[in-house]
Amino acid sequence: MKLTPFTSAEEFAIYCAKSLKEAPKRRRSAFKYFSLNTLSSVNDVLYPQSRMVVLREVFENFDFNIYTDSRTEKVVSLESHKEASALFYDPKKMIQIRLEGILEKVEDSQNYFESLNDQQKKRLSNQNGTRKPDRFIQNDS
Repeated sequence: MKLTPFTSAEEFAIYCAKSLKEAPKRRRSAFKYFSLNTLSSVNDVLYPQSRMVVLREVFENFDFNIYTDSRTEKVVSLESHKEASALFYDPKKMIQIRLEGILEKVEDSQNYFESLNDQQKKRLSNQNGTRKPDRFIQNDS
């Protein structure tokens, strides 16, 4: 077990901010994949839902983008219950970052899809044609 020593809370905050902002660009970043936690209704009863998602983009104000297939049930759930929390975890350094906010669907999935390389587009394809992912942005509140 390797613990990362920080000399102050400010130093730790700077490390976390830098690590999150770099995660989408770094293939092996521990913060690239994270747990997105929401609520979902089943027969008018709310249940917690967790899913692993990929951090695609982080903005200066720590809003960030994730993408998901618009044909899945989770999109309906995310649109119905927009409150969410995100848990990022680095097991090597034993650091976790928790964020809470509101999800917002962003309607530019075509631009995102067009920016993918052929291999990435192929992964999003199936026998029914090409999937165009929906983009959600986490707004910190």
